[in-house]
Amino acid sequence: QQERRHQTELESLLQQQQALNRQLQRTNAQLALLSEVNSSLAVSASLDEIFDVALLFPQRIIPSEAAALWLHDATGAILARTTGVTAERLNTLRSPFLAGLRDQKNVQIVTAPADPDGLAGVCLRLPLHDGAVNVGWIELYTKGKLSLLDDDRALLHTIAGEIGEAITGARRRAREERSIYELEQAIAQERARIARDIHDGLAQTLAFRRMRVDLWLDWLDQDPERLRQELLAYKPVLREQIAELRRAIFALRPIQFDELGFVGGLHHYIVEFGQQQGWETQVDLSGLSAFLSPQLEAICFRIVQEALTNVA
Repeated sequence: QQERRHQTELESLLQQQQALNRQLQRTNAQLALLSEVNSSLAVSASLDEIFDVALLFPQRIIPSEAAALWLHDATGAILARTTGVTAERLNTLRSPFLAGLRDQKNVQIVTAPADPDGLAGVCLRLPLHDGAVNVGWIELYTKGKLSLLDDDRALLHTIAGEIGEAITGARRRAREERSIYELEQAIAQERARIARDIHDGLAQTLAFRRMRVDLWLDWLDQDPERLRQELLAYKPVLREQIAELRRAIFALRPIQFDELGFVGGLHHYIVEFGQQQGWETQVDLSGLSAFLSPQLEAICFRIVQEALTNVA
């Protein structure tokens, strides 16, 4: 009897150890999958690449016949990717499950009303979230009854969070790149305008004066009085050209809003612009809000800049 009890205890310990080993292997596999998710999303440089890999990893946990990725939009839901089924066929496939697809926050398993046991087909809905923001969801369609363990549910929820954050990050990078491109275009256009102004103004005037120098050399001996009158007339022209060049340099100089603040920087710009024009200026910015966004500050500065240029 003691031997049998001892043998029973050994078998129980062995079973517990085997169960622990299986759980450890399962946990290691889940951690490896999560690491692979992070690595794949980290090297995905665009939204399209993220969409391509987003459907792969949930199907490693829940093998499915078809999958679809949907994104939230101001006008409704947008289908971003499908696997195992065409976009046209997807509407037919998901129609039996639409009435049950309601949960926007948690992993949801839905069976069609005509298939209460879920033996013919099940739809699993996985919300994609970035913090409290829901960016979309993934739908997995599988045949046969589906039971989801707690650790698998938690892993799916974590993967969904990683995908949601990756989508948000890619969108932010796309906006930044588009803003940088637009800024570069604006800089290129401004440079082209400055080049045209210099070519049509200062460059042509200097070219004309260079030709006049040849005449001045002849007048040194032949007609010095005429040369004297020419040089006297040239002084105010040269003074105006120097002023024009200074105005161009002033217009190109960046305003140090980061150092002076928007109110101080704008005040400094208006006063210095007036000095360039020989104006007497009085500036009152006491009613200006101290809580303008950077975008609104830039717009207001451009309006003031353009107004002063028009006056000049």
